[in-house]
Amino acid sequence: MTDQRDGAAGGLNQTAMLNLLEDLREENEARKKREKELRDAEARYRQLFDLSPDGIVILDPETTRPLEFNEMAHRQLGYGREEFARLRLKDIDAREAPEESRRRIDGILARGRDDFETLHRTRGGEIRNVQVTARIMEILGKPVYYCVWRDITERKRAEEALAESEKLYRSLFQNMMNGFAYCRMHFDDEGRPSDFTYLSVNEAFETQTGLKNVVGKRVTEVIPGIRKASPELFEIYGRVARGGKPERFEDYIDPLKMWFTVSVYSPQPDFFVAVFDVITERKRAEEALRASLKEKETLLREIHHRVKNNMQIISSLFNLQAVHIKDPDALRALREGQNRIRSMALIHEKLYKSHDLSKVEFASYIRSLSTYLFQFFKVNPARVRLESDLQDIHLDINSAIPCGLLVNELVSNALKHAFPEERRGVISIGLRREDDGTIRLRVADDGVGLPEDFDIRRSASFGLQIVDLLIGQLDGRIEVDKKLGTSFTISFRELEYKART
Repeated sequence: MTDQRDGAAGGLNQTAMLNLLEDLREENEARKKREKELRDAEARYRQLFDLSPDGIVILDPETTRPLEFNEMAHRQLGYGREEFARLRLKDIDAREAPEESRRRIDGILARGRDDFETLHRTRGGEIRNVQVTARIMEILGKPVYYCVWRDITERKRAEEALAESEKLYRSLFQNMMNGFAYCRMHFDDEGRPSDFTYLSVNEAFETQTGLKNVVGKRVTEVIPGIRKASPELFEIYGRVARGGKPERFEDYIDPLKMWFTVSVYSPQPDFFVAVFDVITERKRAEEALRASLKEKETLLREIHHRVKNNMQIISSLFNLQAVHIKDPDALRALREGQNRIRSMALIHEKLYKSHDLSKVEFASYIRSLSTYLFQFFKVNPARVRLESDLQDIHLDINSAIPCGLLVNELVSNALKHAFPEERRGVISIGLRREDDGTIRLRVADDGVGLPEDFDIRRSASFGLQIVDLLIGQLDGRIEVDKKLGTSFTISFRELEYKART
């Protein structure tokens, strides 16, 4: 019996032992698992610690020397790891004296945390702005100073540049001579511009318009009746606010009794900026100037008309005088003088009828003068034809009168001498302006021609002597071609007007 009980007890003890061993094995595996998880967690945290883009340092609060730090902490400041480990807080803090650093650490020890900006000095002496988050932690029952810093130098520089730009903008905004208004456009249900609200204006806006305290108000509230009086203003602002394309225009705002020149652009959809200047006085001056110019134009036109009439009176007097002249040579000289007066009167007639009182449309003038001369000399158009190749050239009166007299003399000379005894032929007149500005007038005929020894400067003809004088007055030059008849080509540049002093 005893042996059986002992065997049973032995069996129970063996089962208990097996169970105990199993429990120990499971506990050991659980411990190993926790240790592995702890190592994995530590590895992850170490990786985060080492790879953090911010500098992380754990300091001894007493000595302020680093107990632990990541790579970014010493790399940001330009130190090697071993070199950085020997530093103290005062060696990198560029803003605070050692006693101030001590007070800051004591304050953090008391409060448990702090967030602040400070300056760090790199190994090379460069000053960097940093944002610091500091905490007090306990490691193995001992408090340590745990801080994370981020280099914000570039951000600070950008903020300072932005602040400076904002300061400059604000200064320009407030001191600019032009009025400035930043507005939001409102549209009705059909998408048409109906109103706009002033969001910001400068001092010049109030000074120039006389409108006060407009910010936050609608323009229809500030200027009653403006939508009806200036619908085009709303159309332009709405078009720019929706389309984004800048525009510049002038407009009269009837409720304000002012003229404005406005440049408008859109910084974002449904908003616009109007930069304007009041030009009421300028507009009044322009109106006065236009009225003055119109008055002077009327006066000048009347002068040309009267000069033309006076020359016609002189021509009529010549006609009366001709009745009493029996000498054919004297009568011919009188008629030639009459034609010269007629050529000058025609200049003033053209100016009187012209839109531009300072310029003569010279091609039209040549056609009128040559037609008159053909009629005066009673030329049969079936016997002598007129051909013309005339560019549309406008000459001022200083050049037009001598040039007109030249045409008169040369065409008259051809009609009198080139086609004797019912000879048939052609008189051609050309006028053109070269690329360099030189004007070329050509009067040619295919008549009997000139003598071989002809020289215009030694000619006995009074008409050709006048031609030589007129060329000198134009500061031009003449070319005479005696092949196949006679050709006179005069080259000159327009005379510059010189006011008398």
